[in-house]
Amino acid sequence: MFPAWGQVFIENTNAACLLPLWESPQPFKVLVDRFLKVRPVHPVTLESTTPDFAFQTIKNLINQLEAFLFVLPERSI
Repeated sequence: MFPAWGQVFIENTNAACLLPLWESPQPFKVLVDRFLKVRPVHPVTLESTTPDFAFQTIKNLINQLEAFLFVLPERSI
């Protein structure tokens, strides 16, 4: 893993879901629940956001940021 050499862009909705991480470590479920509150419906189709879609979106975002050492996830027991 290497730190980013340039800028890393994050969609504003996704960035809003990560704001609780500034205060303290958060369980993954908290981030997913926040995504569901921030984006309850798809902005184009107006279909409800499913928990599975929120989970996948946050998982991909965390994986992307972990590769550049912006977040350091830890496994809970």
